[in-house]
Amino acid sequence: MVNHLASNQETGVRFSPSVMPQLDTITYLSQLFWTFIIFAVFYAMMVKHILPAISTSIKVRKKKLVSIGSLSSDLGDENISTVSSFETSLGASLGTSRELLVSTVDQSSLWQNTSSSSLNKSDLEKANSAYINSLGSIAGSMAFASNMTQK
Repeated sequence: MVNHLASNQETGVRFSPSVMPQLDTITYLSQLFWTFIIFAVFYAMMVKHILPAISTSIKVRKKKLVSIGSLSSDLGDENISTVSSFETSLGASLGTSRELLVSTVDQSSLWQNTSSSSLNKSDLEKANSAYINSLGSIAGSMAFASNMTQK
């Protein structure tokens, strides 16, 4: 195998490793024949079995999409009516809550005013007068002390 050409001792055929066996001109006809047979069988299977199955599944999908489209429009109408009824009930409950909150605030404000005025009249009147008297006496003693320091 040192040389590029080697010989087979038994057959006497010389071959070259650089020549590719798939390009052998003797086998062209059989290769073309079997390639044609394989592709013809593949084409027949595609036309007879696979393509009809694909077209059937595409037709079924289209029918399902059409039916889903009509169902989705029905569901869309139901969704709109549900949302509108929800918004109506939510608006009514918010109005009721607002009225109750305003009523509670008004009642608590009235209670606070009446309780503070009654507390001022009954319990804190004496404390207020004592506080004012003590403030007056403190102010008087400060005025007396400042008069004394100026003289």
